[in-house]
Amino acid sequence: MPWLYMSPYFNVFKKEYFAHLHRVSTHNDIAGWLRFCFKGTVAQAQDATRRCEALLALKQEFASRLSSTRAPQIIDQLLVYPMLTTSTLAKQIGVAYNTAKSDIEALLEAAIVEPVKDAPHKTYIARDIVRIAYAERFEFPEPEPIQAHQPNDR
Repeated sequence: MPWLYMSPYFNVFKKEYFAHLHRVSTHNDIAGWLRFCFKGTVAQAQDATRRCEALLALKQEFASRLSSTRAPQIIDQLLVYPMLTTSTLAKQIGVAYNTAKSDIEALLEAAIVEPVKDAPHKTYIARDIVRIAYAERFEFPEPEPIQAHQPNDR
């Protein structure tokens, strides 16, 4: 997932997005378009910062729930790949299948992962990670209003 992803902002303010684009073509209002885009960039950067802070807090919480010496490595892998199978975890952290199976049991017991229903293989997901990383955010500041047409505008 890109961390500075502009589409959510543009989707929330779709009307303003097209109005600013229209003003670029009808009034050469590039400055208004840039202000709108920069405001969106700031909003998305703030959203990405909040998500990263939430993921760091979650990482610490997960670490407090696990006692394994491999816990930091397992949690780091979950932050990169929040869905896993026993085989993938074994490969990712370089342990035997049975060791990875025990690790997944510990993750289940600590409520860090849960089974994915109807998956073709026994697959597990860290829903809290997915929720933070991929949830839609609509906490954007309102964009500046579009200026009305002035008589001396082109």
